[in-house]
Amino acid sequence: ERIMTWAYAVRQYCLDHPQLIALLVWEGGRSSAAWLNRSSPLFAAVEALGFEGEALGRAMLWLWDAIMSTIRLELYLRQSDSPEQEPEAALDPEVREGVRMVQLAAEGDKNHDRHFAFSMEQVATAIAALAARSSLADFKISQVGKQ
Repeated sequence: ERIMTWAYAVRQYCLDHPQLIALLVWEGGRSSAAWLNRSSPLFAAVEALGFEGEALGRAMLWLWDAIMSTIRLELYLRQSDSPEQEPEAALDPEVREGVRMVQLAAEGDKNHDRHFAFSMEQVATAIAALAARSSLADFKISQVGKQ
């Protein structure tokens, strides 16, 4: 829940100030102290799930990527009425139907809130599964010496 609260707050901030997204993007390990400081609630939420050390670092990188990529895509789509598509004939036959379904989903979902909510549900499910797997691995390792 705390991760989702942070994600929705960052999204709203980026929607209110879309020109700042370029400053927040993690590029080669370079980011502003202000951005990293704003991630304090996210660090706390991930640590509360039991992540620490390298696992915490990996979880944070993944969360930043998943959340910020979704926001960045939304900002791009809001800027352009409809991105230009190559003609369907230029697509490989194996992907035509899949691409057509993606286009239909995108056209039918002009309300970006629904896509963001769906994406964040997937993030919440994945981080919970990672936390459970991490806890189980820690449990198994700690039990080995006690048998």
